[in-house]
Amino acid sequence: DSNRERVSAYKVFSPDVDIYENSNEIVMQVDLPGVGKNNIKINLENDVLTIDGQIDSKQYETLRPFYSEYNVGHYKRQFSLSEQIDKDKISAQLEYGTLKLVLPKLEKAKTRSISIR
Repeated sequence: DSNRERVSAYKVFSPDVDIYENSNEIVMQVDLPGVGKNNIKINLENDVLTIDGQIDSKQYETLRPFYSEYNVGHYKRQFSLSEQIDKDKISAQLEYGTLKLVLPKLEKAKTRSISIR
């Protein structure tokens, strides 16, 4: 049930996201340091895209960093998608801690040039 409050022993962070657009698609690059490919869930329900990244807590149990620039925890972020996105063709790829999502636009939403006669 999506109305239930979730409880976790770890902090949950909102990951940094870069979003850019061209005439054919919207691309999202989501920073998920420490999250493996098998620990990411991407769901689309009622036009809401949810990204949920879980860290492998075992790798941090004995870690005592001298200096650290980011906190360790799980990641979660949600985005409302417009009707312009072809939701059946969304793709995802994880490389070096960055999740890349490609959201293709529907044909009717793509930018077109109109010539003058």
